Amino acid sequence: MMLISDVQWRSTPLSYFDITLLPGCIGGDWCLLAQRIGLNPVDIDHIKKDNHTTGTQILNAFNKILSKFEAEDNPLTLEDLRQHIKAVPNLTVDWQKLNGEFAKNGM
Repeated sequence: MMLISDVQWRSTPLSYFDITLLPGCIGGDWCLLAQRIGLNPVDIDHIKKDNHTTGTQILNAFNKILSKFEAEDNPLTLEDLRQHIKAVPNLTVDWQKLNGEFAKNGM
């Protein structure tokens, strides 16, 4: 039996539109995921202080992450993101909603 978290996502680069789908699908431990992907703790602290809702924190963090990968000409793919999400054990994820959001938009 295949788990929802085992659905393979496309290997195309993550887009700024894709990032807008994340806040409703991942929980408050987003900072563990962001740090795993490469955002440093100081940036995370600034994002938390400058943005009062979890949704805006997630958007700002992943915009910064995406910009970093683009600047290095090393795109982060949706499949990379899925692998990182699965590797953070304490991250709250609504896999059904997340897969549904990406499926509607060409997962």
